[in-house]
Amino acid sequence: MAMMHTAEGVKILESNSRPGDPEIQNILPILKDDFVDICYAILDGSLTRIEVEPKATVVTYKVPPTYGGKEKEYLGDRHVGFSEAEALAESGERLKIYPAALELREGGAYALSSRTVCTVGIGDSIEEAREVSLKGLDAIKGGSLWYRTDIASKEHIRRSVEHMRSLRGN
Repeated sequence: MAMMHTAEGVKILESNSRPGDPEIQNILPILKDDFVDICYAILDGSLTRIEVEPKATVVTYKVPPTYGGKEKEYLGDRHVGFSEAEALAESGERLKIYPAALELREGGAYALSSRTVCTVGIGDSIEEAREVSLKGLDAIKGGSLWYRTDIASKEHIRRSVEHMRSLRGN
């Protein structure tokens, strides 16, 4: 469920979240409970709490040049390479890679028109998690993809907190 704090209290923005949404992707890697067991508990109405690791997570996406209106047309190579990012994840980096809007063809994975892939960095602090996530994105090659570098930066967090305070009327 996506919620927002306002001056009038909490407002529900969305009452469904899919496993492909960033709001879920940053929680999945730090779940202590089995996700399937959580789903069954939701279905039978017995879910009372979920255990998570006390870690910070940061989700960042690589997207095609047309995503967000940067460019009008997607030109160039769409082939996306994951081998360097997978090697990072296997080397012990607390990194998860979630492919999304991709098409598998002979010769590999090819970017489509939406969020192509995200990385989730896990760390003891937001700064550490952000560094891991961005390192993972840097290791994903090709596809003429871009990503925002401000996500979870100190300035981004400061602006978000300021905005939340203004919505709450503080």
